[in-house]
Amino acid sequence: AGLAEGISQMLNTSLSSIMGIVNGFGNDVNNYKSEAQTLINDAQNVDVNRSKYGIAAFIVPIIILILIIIAIIVRNRWVYKCSWCCSMYMSLFTVLILGPISLIVVFWADFCVNLDEFEADPLNSKIGKLVTSNGVEAAQLKQGFDITEACWDGVSLVDIFNLSSFLDFDQYKN
Repeated sequence: AGLAEGISQMLNTSLSSIMGIVNGFGNDVNNYKSEAQTLINDAQNVDVNRSKYGIAAFIVPIIILILIIIAIIVRNRWVYKCSWCCSMYMSLFTVLILGPISLIVVFWADFCVNLDEFEADPLNSKIGKLVTSNGVEAAQLKQGFDITEACWDGVSLVDIFNLSSFLDFDQYKN
């Protein structure tokens, strides 16, 4: 009876820690789901506004082109100055917009490469080393990665943690 109680207590301890991880993961997934829904709604709003205001991105260069054509035909200095000023202001606006965007694109590309490395080798990748250097043990990282992969692949968590011999849910399935 003592051995059975010890095994039962060990299983209860293991299951409670696994359930804590699973519940935390479920909460994270729900938070990500609500954030993703917010982002989708925002993207749909941007798409609606793009059709309203997107034409301005084409009208401004056309106006400058028309001013240059008028300057060539009229051959007057004020038209050249007007088209030059418009072109410089548009260039300044473009540089101010594209400067930060280029930094974001480079960061995002590097992040995607690191995520690909993390997926291939979670423990030896840069992200894995960063996470494990901040106090997370490699076993915890692998366990979290296994849970995530099981959810994506539709595999039972009982099978992932080799608990199928202790927890047989097949008898309850219809």
